[in-house]
Amino acid sequence: MRNLFKQLNLELSPERRFILLLTLYTLELVASLWLAYELRFDFSVDSAYGHERLFVILWLVPLQLFMLSMFHQLNALLEYFSTPDLARMFQALTISSLFAAALWIWPGPGFTPPRGVIVLDFVLSLVGLTGVRLALRRMRESKRVSARINGAHKKRVGIIGAGDAGAVLAHELFLNPGYGLEPVAFFDDNQKKWHSRVHDIPVVGPPEELLSENGRLGIEEVIIAMPSAPPRRVGELVRLLHQAHLQCRTVPSLDQLALGQVRVSRLRNVEFQDLLGREKIELAPENIRQMLQGRTVLVTGAGGSIGSELCRQIASYRPGKLLLLERSEPQIFQIEQELIASGHAKYIVPLVAISWISRACARFLRNIGLT
Repeated sequence: MRNLFKQLNLELSPERRFILLLTLYTLELVASLWLAYELRFDFSVDSAYGHERLFVILWLVPLQLFMLSMFHQLNALLEYFSTPDLARMFQALTISSLFAAALWIWPGPGFTPPRGVIVLDFVLSLVGLTGVRLALRRMRESKRVSARINGAHKKRVGIIGAGDAGAVLAHELFLNPGYGLEPVAFFDDNQKKWHSRVHDIPVVGPPEELLSENGRLGIEEVIIAMPSAPPRRVGELVRLLHQAHLQCRTVPSLDQLALGQVRVSRLRNVEFQDLLGREKIELAPENIRQMLQGRTVLVTGAGGSIGSELCRQIASYRPGKLLLLERSEPQIFQIEQELIASGHAKYIVPLVAISWISRACARFLRNIGLT
C-alpha cells in the first residue's frame, strides 16, 4: 500500500489510476459494509449474520463498484473532486441500496442484509468514498504546493473580487507556486462578504481599504478579479490603485473564461477595452488620408482636450487648410504654437469664435443698413 501511495507523486496512466481507485474503493466499501453490521447489532454479530455478511459482501460490493463505474467514478482524475462528482457518487450508491432493498422485500431475509444495515452502509459508503477522494485530492495538492522554487521571492498580492473568479484565482495561485504570487487578502464591494474567508483568506473590506495603512497588509500587487464589473468601476479601481502606488493586473474577460480559451490565472495588464466596455476600434489610416489630405477641415473647440488631439491627428494627414475654431484665446494660442513647432504652420488658420461672430454680425447689420 505504501508503494501505491508513492505513485501519487507521479502522473498516473489511465490504467494505473483505474487500478488505484478500484483498490481503494473496494477496501472502503468492504469496511463500510462490515462496520454497518457491527453498528446494527451493537458489535455482537452472531454466527448466522456473520455468514450472511460474507455472502452479501460478495455481491453487493461488486454491484456498488459497477454502479460507480457507470457514473464515471473509476476513471476520475485524482486532483479533482467537486460537487458534480459527489452527486454522481450519491446516485450510484443510491441505486445500489435501492436494489438491495428490493431484493430484501422479494426473496425474504437471508439473501440481503437487514434494512438497518442497508441504510447504515449507504451513509458509511458515501462518507468513506468522499473521504478517499478528498484525501487523494489533498495529497496531490500538497505535493504541488510543497514544490517551492529555491530562493524565489513570493510576492504578496491582494485580490479585488471575492466571487467565483477570485476564488478560482486564489486556488490556482496556491496550487502553482511557480507563479511567485501569494494571495493574502480579498477586497470586495459587497458588504455581506466582509470579515469572512475564502480558501482561508480573509475578506478585509472594500478596495478603498488599500489606501489605509491597516489595509495594506504588506501587499505588493493587486489583481482585479471582476471580469463582469462595469468599465466605470474598473476605471475607479485603477485610479485607486495608482493613488496607493500599487501595481495592478486583471484576469481575462468573461467571454474568454466562458469559452474556455484561457484560465483565470492568465493575468494581464488592464487595457483600454476594460475601461471602454468594448473592443478597441482599429482605424484604417489610408482611408482617413484620402478623406483629409489637401482638403479644408474645420475643428470646433480646437483648444479643448478632445479638439486639440483631433487637430494633432488631422495635421499629420496634411490637409489643405486646418481651421482652428475656439472661444478661448489662451487655449487656441497653445495648440497653434504646438502645431507650428511640429511643422504644420503653413496650413493652420486660428479663429477666435467671439471675434469671428462679432465681425459676422457687424457685416450683417451694415448690409441691412442699420449701421
